[in-house]
Amino acid sequence: MCAWHVFRWDRTQRWSSACVHRRGEAGGLGEIEWRLYRNADLRLVNLGPASREREGLPIGFPLCRVCGAVRSPRAGAEIAKFEERHAESCGQDAVTWAALHVDFRSDLLELGPLSERSDAVNLMEAALAGAREFLDMGEADLEGFVEERDDGQAWVLIYDPMPGGSGFLQQVREHWQGVCGEAREVITSCDCEDACYACLLTFWNQRHHGVLNRHRAADLLKLHDRPMVSGHATAPNLAKPPGGDAEEDSPAEQDFLDLLAGRNFPLPPEKQYTVQLPDGSLTLADFAWPDDRVLVYIDGMTWHGAPDIQRADHITRIKLRNAGYKIVEMTAQELGDTAAINRVLEELAIYLGKG
Repeated sequence: MCAWHVFRWDRTQRWSSACVHRRGEAGGLGEIEWRLYRNADLRLVNLGPASREREGLPIGFPLCRVCGAVRSPRAGAEIAKFEERHAESCGQDAVTWAALHVDFRSDLLELGPLSERSDAVNLMEAALAGAREFLDMGEADLEGFVEERDDGQAWVLIYDPMPGGSGFLQQVREHWQGVCGEAREVITSCDCEDACYACLLTFWNQRHHGVLNRHRAADLLKLHDRPMVSGHATAPNLAKPPGGDAEEDSPAEQDFLDLLAGRNFPLPPEKQYTVQLPDGSLTLADFAWPDDRVLVYIDGMTWHGAPDIQRADHITRIKLRNAGYKIVEMTAQELGDTAAINRVLEELAIYLGKG
C-alpha cells in the first residue's frame, strides 16, 4: 500500500488518497501520463477551517471522547463553554481536537507529472469544465485535487464521488479530445482578463482562484488535446482482495445479474455501456442489450438524490426514448423488493421479446 497523502483545501475539506485499487489501465498523453484506476480506496479528511492552522490554533473539530458530542470549530466562545461543561460531566481532558474522515471506494484518474502546481490546477479545472459540458454533468459529478509528490512535480487527480463509480471517468478517458474541445470553447469564448465565474471559477474551487488563468489553461489544453493512448493494463495491487475477485461488480449490479440468471433471462452483453445521444451528449447505462436497444439503469446512491440531478436524469432518459431506446429503471433498494423485481422483469421480458 502506498503512503497516504494529505491535500489541503482553503475551505473546510482536505483530501488524501491511496493508490490501492482493484484494476486499472495507463498510457501516454503527449509528454505526460494518464492512469485510470477502478475501485481505488479514497479517504476524505476534514481538518476544519484552514485559517486555524495559519493562526497556530488546534485543527480539526472539538470532540468529546466520552460521549461523542462535537461542535463547529467556528463556534467561537461556545467552544470554551463546551470544554468546561464536558470536563464536568465527562471528565477532565475529555474534549480533544480531532480530524474527521470518511473512506470510500471509487474511480480515480491521474494526469501528470507537470512541473508547476499552477499548471496542474489549470489543467484540472479546465478538464472538469469541459467534462461538465461534453458529458452533461453536474458540478458535483466529478471532483479533483492536485498532489505534489516527493520529486516536486504535480499530478492532477480527478475522482468520482459516487461510491463504486458512476462511469464518468471512463467516458472522460474515452472522449478526452471532446472534453478538451468543449473546455477550450468555454474558456476562449470568455472576455474576462484571467478567469471568472463564466469560465473557470466556481464556488467549489475557491482555493484555486488565485492561480486560475484561462489563457494558460487554453495553452495546456492545446498541448494535451490528443487521444489517451492506451499503453497497458494495471493489475490490482491488493494482496488478497476482500470478498474474492478483484474485478467484481458493485453489489447492486451483481445482484441484478444473479437475479437475471436465476430467472433464466439472457444476460446483458454490455456493462457500463456508453450511448451518444443525437445532441452529442453521452450517457452511461449500467447494462445494455444493444441489438434490442434496451438499457438498464440501477440508481440508488444518495449522491444522486438531489432534485437537479434527478431532473437531469429524467431529461436524459426522455431523450433516449425519443431516440428509440427502451429504458428499464430501478433502484438498488428495489432489488430486495419482490413486487418491484417482478415489475422490472416483466417490463424487461417484453422489451427482449420474452413476454
